[in-house]
Amino acid sequence: MEALILNKLEEYRDRIENILENYTHISYSNACIENTAIASQDRNHFLIVSEGWEGKRRIHRTLVHLQIRNEKIWVHFDGTADGVVEKLLETGIPKEDIVLAFHPPHVREKGDFAIA
Repeated sequence: MEALILNKLEEYRDRIENILENYTHISYSNACIENTAIASQDRNHFLIVSEGWEGKRRIHRTLVHLQIRNEKIWVHFDGTADGVVEKLLETGIPKEDIVLAFHPPHVREKGDFAIA
């Protein structure tokens, strides 16, 4: 059983890293912004940080923040145009393994995704 859980975690980590890597290649026409994918040392937190300049305005923000917790992928923040959740689903990750953490628990209870 423990080996199955470890395999699932590794599979989810790899899928997340592949999805986020694609966002590092986005180019912005009106700004000089670079996206960097970051994974924590234990590879259970994943972020994309955007930094650069949009005209005279400094940009430094989190574009995406995902976490693997209790064998589920928690989407803490998704600032992408096309939705990182859709990308997770496209790789075969089931809705019941995705927590939309940016919604409060009482809202999550009414949806198709995992509550926690």
